[in-house]
Amino acid sequence: MTTFARITLLLSGLAIVLFAVVAVIAETQLRTEVGGLLDGRFLGYNAEEAQAYLISLTGTQAEVYTGVFRTLDTVLPFLVGFAFASVFWSLSAGRSMAVRLGVLLAPLIYIWADLTENAAVAALIAGRAAGFDPSDVLAASNATVTKWVALGTCLLLLVPLWQGRRKVRT
Repeated sequence: MTTFARITLLLSGLAIVLFAVVAVIAETQLRTEVGGLLDGRFLGYNAEEAQAYLISLTGTQAEVYTGVFRTLDTVLPFLVGFAFASVFWSLSAGRSMAVRLGVLLAPLIYIWADLTENAAVAALIAGRAAGFDPSDVLAASNATVTKWVALGTCLLLLVPLWQGRRKVRT
């Protein structure tokens, strides 16, 4: 096994473990009576939904969200993005450099969107007592949707890259 393959496996394994840890924290410590955290809403959210969730957070939940959860959720996009990028790079071997670099856009967009979302949601939580501008919620929600679309794109790209890998080898 090459060093690159070992690094890819390590990144993928760490991403899976960290995703599980983040999911457990989200479900056991950040779920409220109005639902789960804003980051997990595939279709985004509006100002009313965000306000309902933010108001329902206890002080302890807000500390967890902006503390340990945010720290882990800041590392996670890098692990997931770099894991996908390394898999894509490996699976696209033998293809043009334009294709190889092009498929790296999805993981990069995922990383950017997830980090943008994390910062936007943290700002909403920090300002929840004073209220917030609905445009801030829209920006956070758009980043959430972009994150999920980019992640879905990464998953979908695995299929043609895997199938193309066999064609390039023969």
